[in-house]
Formats: sequence, C-alpha cells, structure tokens
Amino acid sequence: MERDENPAPIDFITFPACFAILFHLPFFSVYGIINTRNRNNINNTKALMTQKGTSMENKAAAARRKYMKEWRKRNRDRVKAYNERYWNRKAEEAEADTEEQEKGSE
Repeated sequence: MERDENPAPIDFITFPACFAILFHLPFFSVYGIINTRNRNNINNTKALMTQKGTSMENKAAAARRKYMKEWRKRNRDRVKAYNERYWNRKAEEAEADTEEQEKGSE
C-alpha cells in the first residue's frame, strides 16, 4: 500500500481528541472546559455552606422535626384545615393578580 504524498492535515479538533483518547483523559478537559479540580472545590464549598451549625443545633432541629411530625399525625384534621385555608388564600391572590394584569393591559 502506498502512502499519500500529502496526508490530510491534523485539524484543531482531531488532535486534542486523539490526545485525550491516547492518555485516557476526558476530551473536553483538553480544552479546559471540564476542570475537575475546580469542580471538586465548588462541590466542597457547597457542602461546607450547607452544613448546619453545631451538632447541638442539628439535634435541636431533629427534635423539632420529630415533634412536628408527631403533632401532624395527632392533628390531621387541623393540618387539613390549615392547608385548605392556605390554598384558598393562594387561589384568591392568583385571581387578584390576573385581574390586575388584565386591568393593566387595557
């Protein structure tokens, strides 16, 4: 088999893709689009920001959640009434908003 005198030039897309495959790298990391170090730092920062205070605060929050869960279980009728009033109020607010928008568009 004969070789071409003028082989096709390697374009800017083909070379990085071949390089990435050759060295078992994600293709886009060659372009710097995916930077795992930065991504990990961002995830770690988010995790630190979402941690809630001290362990005592966490225990207090867990105790409140437990109490409220039990209260809701004991008072299902009150919870149902609260929710019904809440959603009726939200429906009235939505109606008022649509009426205001209709008046404003006239």
